[in-house]
Amino acid sequence: MQNDLKNKIMLLTALGRLLLIVIILEVSLGGGGRLFDTGPLSPRIVLFGLGLAYTAAALLYREIPREFVYMTGLFVAVSSISVLVPVLQNQSAIEALRDFKPHAYFLMLPFFAITIRNMVDVVLVGRLLKYSALILAVLYLGVMAYWKLGGMTAMQMFEWLNPSHTAEAEFLFRGDTTFFFKALLYVGVGVFFWVAEKNRGWRGVVLMLLLAMALTMTRGMWLAVFMVLASWAFFSVAERLKGMLLAAGLLLAGVMGVVLINQILPSVVQSNTIRLSDLYAIGNAVTTGNAVTTGNAVTMIFGHGFGTELFGRKMIEITYVNVFVKQGLIGIIFWFLPAVYLACQMRLIRDAALRSLAMPYLTAAAFVYVVSLTNPFLTNPIGMAVVLIAMVVVRVVRFSSGSKVLTEPAPHTPAG
Repeated sequence: MQNDLKNKIMLLTALGRLLLIVIILEVSLGGGGRLFDTGPLSPRIVLFGLGLAYTAAALLYREIPREFVYMTGLFVAVSSISVLVPVLQNQSAIEALRDFKPHAYFLMLPFFAITIRNMVDVVLVGRLLKYSALILAVLYLGVMAYWKLGGMTAMQMFEWLNPSHTAEAEFLFRGDTTFFFKALLYVGVGVFFWVAEKNRGWRGVVLMLLLAMALTMTRGMWLAVFMVLASWAFFSVAERLKGMLLAAGLLLAGVMGVVLINQILPSVVQSNTIRLSDLYAIGNAVTTGNAVTTGNAVTMIFGHGFGTELFGRKMIEITYVNVFVKQGLIGIIFWFLPAVYLACQMRLIRDAALRSLAMPYLTAAAFVYVVSLTNPFLTNPIGMAVVLIAMVVVRVVRFSSGSKVLTEPAPHTPAG
């Protein structure tokens, strides 16, 4: 009887690890989840369903940490309110559910908590994220080189990567200058894991990742990477003066990159205008109290609900404004709870080696929060997965003795 139970648990563990690998590779390499036209059921939706099914089966043999159970329950409660509010106002329930759909990926938190349980799993996840970033950078640089060296015309590139000619496509072009692939967020994530390496050649890999990011000419992502790296250097370097100088240099690199992109890319003018208009409209709404973002105190607290249009659009790029309008103050508070949890868990990790091991996950999650100031990543599976994984990993590292971290070289700070 005991052997039978042991065999079932071993099989469940093996299946869970395989599913974990596939899910992380899909979300880190698959962009928005529609890289291939597979009809209504995308690979991400199928894997999401398998993840939930696995979680339900694994609950018979394993427990989920209490804080993740509470956080998942809180997510369900907050999201239910955001779906119910527009329904009570006779708005489309279908539109509300469609708007909720990307948020639902938060329900994968229990899956990650069940499948990432020890330091072996932590090392595995770190490697998946590192090499996904490297693969993406190499492929992106290869395609860009082929394009710019005359292998294809701009029109041929556009027809190849965006045949449907839609703004929701996985590949977004910036005129005939460059293009952006949504999965390239993980190139930025990979920077923090490779910076923490002491392997030979890590500097070359980091430069390659940064070059790929630079060529996308995505200002928010570029600046976010350097802001987080600067913060990491400032708080991690033992010598205060050295840390301040390194942080200042990193910030300067980020700002100069943004200035250069502004000069090169004509489309930034339109992008700036849209974001400034959104911010102006939000500020005007808050001060006058007569626009979509405000209303009575109940609306300020709970928002207008999923499916609400913002200035004629289903969604705006500034994540936190989008959340405030649709989910109110409770939505803002909820989406910052993972960041608070990560910070608290890091403070409880006393061992320097374990803190160094957890730091890339913390900084990767911080990167998602910062880049979400200009792009909708935090409430989307692409960025949300990074935050959920970081929450689980940091907890595992906190409760680990570190005895199983022998297969991975010791990490170091950005100044190492």
